Amino acid sequence: MHLDWSWIKQRPQFIEERLENEFDVYVTCNRNYRIRKYYKKGNMSVFYRIPFISRYPQLWKINHFRMKQFLYKHIERFDPDIIYVSSPDFIEGIPLSYKGKIVYDCMDDMIAFALMHRKVNMLQLEQKLVERADAVIVSSDWLKSVLCKRNPNYASKLHIIKNGFDGNIVKEEQHPQNQLYTFCYFGTISHWFNFDILVKSLVDFPDIQYLLIGPVSPGTTIPKHDRIIHVPAVGHGELYERTKNADAFIMPFKINDIVLAVDPVKLYEYINFNKNILCVEYPEVKRFEPFVFFYNDYESFCSQIRKMKELTGTKYSNKDRLFFLRLNTWEQRVKQIVTLIDV
Repeated sequence: MHLDWSWIKQRPQFIEERLENEFDVYVTCNRNYRIRKYYKKGNMSVFYRIPFISRYPQLWKINHFRMKQFLYKHIERFDPDIIYVSSPDFIEGIPLSYKGKIVYDCMDDMIAFALMHRKVNMLQLEQKLVERADAVIVSSDWLKSVLCKRNPNYASKLHIIKNGFDGNIVKEEQHPQNQLYTFCYFGTISHWFNFDILVKSLVDFPDIQYLLIGPVSPGTTIPKHDRIIHVPAVGHGELYERTKNADAFIMPFKINDIVLAVDPVKLYEYINFNKNILCVEYPEVKRFEPFVFFYNDYESFCSQIRKMKELTGTKYSNKDRLFFLRLNTWEQRVKQIVTLIDV
């Protein structure tokens, strides 16, 4: 994993927990020094990067070299049948002598995420990984199209397995509307977050507020406002209790290459938590339309807020919610993964 296990729970953690039902799994992951509450699994080794140097063009190779040695050592020690990786960075840590299967689970456009001085290198690593992998799993249709364009000779290796939710369906509950209509967001808060639209709406709607739950990426600053409330990351199991009194959920992202590639885990979880949802519109999320109020500019953002505030229930029925959730659990996704890789 290129993430810290203790970072907010995302695709790699959900998949790993369920792969343990089918395989003996050993995890290696990066350590994020900004996380205070650190949790380490028993079947795990952690790579401790030298902090901060990866942002410098002349120094990132130090951590990259150390990471390669780290992976070499663990692969030689455990001699796995399958190596399941989440980032192109790791291909250089897999010995050329390794004869087992390699699976690349591409959850994001890693080239778009890479710092400017690493984009060319990351692209080269991605091409090397796709060429060597036995299977490449992508989490969205957009990602498949992007990887096909970058690796046209290996399009047949690409398989779409979307995201899901943890499978614990929340019971239908009714909660009284707050005095201030509360929109809640949970997840990473980073440069793709559209704070401008939030701040502007607080002027036009004096009876709304925003509750933001999650870690803040370096270089991102949450505007100071008495109706923007920030809560640091909480455990995944605590999310429902922390958000059940909100009136609605929101996904206020700027559209860029990173967002276009995302099949958002949070939309599945928002639907499970059984509230109305306001979300920026882009191709990958159009299939959520029965459950979501979409906007594409500030005018439609305000229009949708007015509609949502007037509703006494949700846009969708509980029957439709349950049908959607039962088809989109992580258990269902991992069944697809096991069928693909265990041959």
